[in-house]
Amino acid sequence: MATLPYWTPGNIAEIKLNGAWSYAQVIKAPLMGFYAPRSEKLTSVSSLEGEDFQFKIWVMKYALGKKGWPIIGHLELTEKQQEGVWFSKKDPISKRFKKYHSLTSVEVASTLEECIPLECAAVWDPIHIESRLIDALAGVPNKWVESLRAK
Repeated sequence: MATLPYWTPGNIAEIKLNGAWSYAQVIKAPLMGFYAPRSEKLTSVSSLEGEDFQFKIWVMKYALGKKGWPIIGHLELTEKQQEGVWFSKKDPISKRFKKYHSLTSVEVASTLEECIPLECAAVWDPIHIESRLIDALAGVPNKWVESLRAK
């Protein structure tokens, strides 16, 4: 699968929210890291240097580009930012839990307790991510995060 120019690792996307802004960085398609939302628009992507991601998730490929979030710059990823993350999975038939590594595709049998703090192995639609970011700014739980949580 060819990587689209939008999906070049290190690219920074700007996400306009209702009166606020958020930024995300491409790690390795479709994995992106999301910075905490803020009330002010950045004047330079260099302002993000040294800031940790609030979360990392897989994102639909149409989230970036012509009809999606614009790419406003590029920053080299740190080693920490390039690290993959573990996601939770639940087999719908056996009801067993697994942890799934975002970059290596390794699966490990797990318990519910181990999976509860993990993001669900899902590819997010931009509208649901924007909802999540707006809720984060407001300090309230997000219905999409809660609906995907291991239970």
